[in-house]
Amino acid sequence: MSEEKNRPNSGYKLSKENHTRNYSSENEGLPFHYNRAKRLDRAPQTVQELYDEPRKSRFGIFRSLVSTKPNKMLLLTIVILCGFIYFLSFAGYFDRSYTIDSNKIFVKGTKFEDTVIIILRKNIQKTRTRNALQHYTGSVDLGISPVVAPGTEDFPVFYHRIYFTQDQEEEYRFVVPFNAQELIMIVQTEKSSIKITFKPD
Repeated sequence: MSEEKNRPNSGYKLSKENHTRNYSSENEGLPFHYNRAKRLDRAPQTVQELYDEPRKSRFGIFRSLVSTKPNKMLLLTIVILCGFIYFLSFAGYFDRSYTIDSNKIFVKGTKFEDTVIIILRKNIQKTRTRNALQHYTGSVDLGISPVVAPGTEDFPVFYHRIYFTQDQEEEYRFVVPFNAQELIMIVQTEKSSIKITFKPD
C-alpha cells in the first residue's frame, strides 16, 4: 500500500480566508487596497518632498530674456542696435565699393615683400527691377601711386590697363612695384573717372 505524497508545507495556510470567496456577482471584483495618500505617508521624507515640490515651467529663450527688468532692457538694446546697423548697411555706410558708369568696383591690396598685389573686382550694377543699366564696356586706364605728403613732386606712378566686358562679374589681378602703407588709384574710362584710396593688408 503506497502512501500519498504530501507537500512539505501542507500544514501552512497559503492564502487568507477572505480571498477564498467566490466572486460570482458582476458588480463585485477582486479586492483593491491601494491608497496613494497612505502610501506616501509611509514613504521617506525625501520622497514626500519630491511629490510636494511644484513643477517647474519649461525653459524658454524668450521667456528668460523678458523674465526680469534688466533682461528686458538688454533685449530692447540689442533690437535697437541691430536695427541701427541694418539701416546703416542699407544706406551704404558699410559698402566699400565704388561706382563708375554703372559698374561697381571693389579694390583690395595685399603686401608681398616689396610689392603690392592689387585685386580689382567688377560687378554690373542692377536696378530693383533686376534689369541691367547701360553699363560701360571697354578699356579702363588705371594709375596707382603711394599716398605722399602734400607738396611732394617726385613720386612713383604705375600705369595699367584693363578691359570691362559684358560679363556680370570680373576679377583683375596685377602687381605694383612699390610697397606703401596707403595707395591711391585713379580709374578712368572714356566717359568718367574716380579716385580710390585704400590700405593694403
